Amino acid sequence: MMQFLRELRFLMSIPKRDFLYISKVRLIWTVRPYTMLLYARLSALYEAARRLEKEGIEGSFVECGVWNGGSAGVVAAVAKERHIWLFDSWKGLPEPSIYDISLRGQPGQKGMALGSEEKARELLFEKLKLNDGTIHLVRGWFSDSLPARKNEVGQIALLHLDCDWYESVKLCLEELYDRVVAGGWIFIDDYGHWRGCKKAVDEFIETRNLGVELVRIDYTGVCCQKP
Repeated sequence: MMQFLRELRFLMSIPKRDFLYISKVRLIWTVRPYTMLLYARLSALYEAARRLEKEGIEGSFVECGVWNGGSAGVVAAVAKERHIWLFDSWKGLPEPSIYDISLRGQPGQKGMALGSEEKARELLFEKLKLNDGTIHLVRGWFSDSLPARKNEVGQIALLHLDCDWYESVKLCLEELYDRVVAGGWIFIDDYGHWRGCKKAVDEFIETRNLGVELVRIDYTGVCCQKP
């Protein structure tokens, strides 16, 4: 019954106009069991990836915080010849800082959001049948994996940060923001839910004097296009 109610709520969250684009809805419905993201954020990722393809803006698609691969599946399915870089420890979240408190005042816990690389591979390569030659799953803490692999990643057209904690978001922005091309998109999932995430993003924008406008997607997700 609970599973049925979750599926019903998800269906009811889909705007009626989106059913005119059945391939989009079918893709998002397929990845639904592999993600904690709501329809609005999955839809926004899909549309940004599609726009980047249409406009021919070059660069990799990069995700930091993959969990079971649902959102990665959305952008990877839209991409044609792009390289997709997916970074996750698959050990759950690291130790939180003093800033990592939820919107409701609950402190974050080490090991939360434990995903599965095996489930991500199942979705990407078995269910969606995507090209395993262009999709790179990189296991490890961001402090180790990003400095080691960012030169291989190269330029970035879409950067999706779903890493919750202050230190993780801060590190990802410091390591990867400058690689995002002009016109590229940056998505941050936890801006409205975890205070540490919001603090890291706000500090980065202010310190760098970026002048970007964050667009709210739902209660927690935001995005911006790099000038």
